[in-house]
Amino acid sequence: MLENPLIINVENDSYSETDSETDSETDSETRLSYTTRILGYIVCTLLGYFCTFVSTHFLHDIHKNSPSFAILYTFGNILSLTGSLVLYGNPCNDFFIMFKRKHICPTLIYFISMFLTFYFAYTKHVTSVYIFIILQFIANLWLSYTYLPAYIKKCICSCFW
Repeated sequence: MLENPLIINVENDSYSETDSETDSETDSETRLSYTTRILGYIVCTLLGYFCTFVSTHFLHDIHKNSPSFAILYTFGNILSLTGSLVLYGNPCNDFFIMFKRKHICPTLIYFISMFLTFYFAYTKHVTSVYIFIILQFIANLWLSYTYLPAYIKKCICSCFW
């Protein structure tokens, strides 16, 4: 009797084994190599810090150049965030992990504050730009904190409390 390859036999355990092998092969194919991850992290993070540093050039006359400042500062934060996503090995999957329950609050605050930094920079509300830049920084720290293992979080908390 010929078996139809499109029909999945639930009683046959060999299909589930090959299915999980295929999933792990696909996952290993999409993961970046160790060297690529390290180089990608270093390049993205350094470029992000450089953009953030260059954006401080526009602080002395932010009333005139607030859009330039906001673009460079926020672009620097996005590059740094991309660097940390590359470090984990699979940037697309790691981006979606940011929206899981554990990370959703700091992620939303981070992205909303980036958007509002742009908005207030283009509408020339300088005080609000400063507020949302500080909020970006705090949300970035909070988001980074949520990715730390429990024992490191405990160590950090014991240093402050």
